[in-house]
Amino acid sequence: MRLNIPQLLILVPLMLVTAWNYQSRATWFITPDVISEHKAGILLILSMEAFRYAISLLKFGRETCAHAWMSSLWGIILLMAFTVIHIIPGGLRKGKKSNGLNS
Repeated sequence: MRLNIPQLLILVPLMLVTAWNYQSRATWFITPDVISEHKAGILLILSMEAFRYAISLLKFGRETCAHAWMSSLWGIILLMAFTVIHIIPGGLRKGKKSNGLNS
């Protein structure tokens, strides 16, 4: 059985988007107030990502490489942000004490 590596590499961005989608939904479920407080920033990041995707399609005719160094760095930054929201008591909520669950 031979693996078709180019086809597998096309599926990587889909897998990443799916994983971040579920992580975002979990964050909304656990701490909706954090998402509401930072809605403007989140929408800005999502619009920048959509703009980057559109530019890649227009300029290169395809998506950019999802396993590039900057993409990996961005994934690590997002992982740290979600960790702060879920693990650290209170997360990003100013002046509120929490156990990380809805309270």
